[in-house]
Amino acid sequence: MASFVLKSNPKPAAEIGCEIIPMDYSNISGLTKVLEESEIGTVLSTMFLTTTAEPQNNLFYAAKSSKVTRRFVTSVWGVPLKQE
Repeated sequence: MASFVLKSNPKPAAEIGCEIIPMDYSNISGLTKVLEESEIGTVLSTMFLTTTAEPQNNLFYAAKSSKVTRRFVTSVWGVPLKQE
């Protein structure tokens, strides 16, 4: 099983011990594409939300749209999602 980190500001892969995939969390279709191309079946979000939940919400919507992602674990509970 491969480990991936989707980051907007990546550190060297050797520093954290897994492949790093830089991402723009404002781009839901781009996130979905990366989840599918990397065959990421489970997303464990560890985002620290201080001002907005938009990055995590977008990752959730990308995981929901992905043909391969089956599980999404949020880092913050009680964040409202917009109904689509």
